[in-house]
Amino acid sequence: SNVGLINNPLNTYITIFGFNGIYKNGETSKLLKISEEQDINVNLSNILDLERVEAINKKVLIVENPNAYISIRNFIKRVSLNISLICTGGQLNQCAYSFLNKINLSDIQCFYSGDIDPEGILIAQNIKNKYGDIKLIGFNRDLYLKYKSHIDLSETSIKKLRNIKITSEITFELIEEIKKKKKPAYQELFVEEILEEIGN
Repeated sequence: SNVGLINNPLNTYITIFGFNGIYKNGETSKLLKISEEQDINVNLSNILDLERVEAINKKVLIVENPNAYISIRNFIKRVSLNISLICTGGQLNQCAYSFLNKINLSDIQCFYSGDIDPEGILIAQNIKNKYGDIKLIGFNRDLYLKYKSHIDLSETSIKKLRNIKITSEITFELIEEIKKKKKPAYQELFVEEILEEIGN
């Protein structure tokens, strides 16, 4: 995207709430302005013309799943929490990276939450490696044990745990429990705990 070689910029998008975009000439994006009051999908084409993106709230939460995003949006509307939201819809795509690259993450508190399974943890790890200012939340043993699914992980999925590096945010205890139980925990079930961890 930095050199203008873009693959399918219209079909690559993210969902956002609570952001403003500023063009190189200083004008505010009318499209992103709408996100102050409602959810919008922005594609890569919308983002590439922007000079920068500003969160209207000092706290930003990035989530993996659309269903979790909807639950969180409904909750923060109901209790009037000041949080800006991004939904990546899974693995970060070119649109998500371009959007995050235009935010000054050191000016805000930015959090990421995803499913507690090998794929979700690997997404979180990749985000943390690229954006050190983003805090990973919800990846803990207690939440996993409380909300683990009855669905079994495949052996292919379990093998991906070998690629995870143990950190203060992704602990050895969590990885060992996933290896033993061989089940995922989906973030839709623990959205209120995620918001409690972020705080008001």
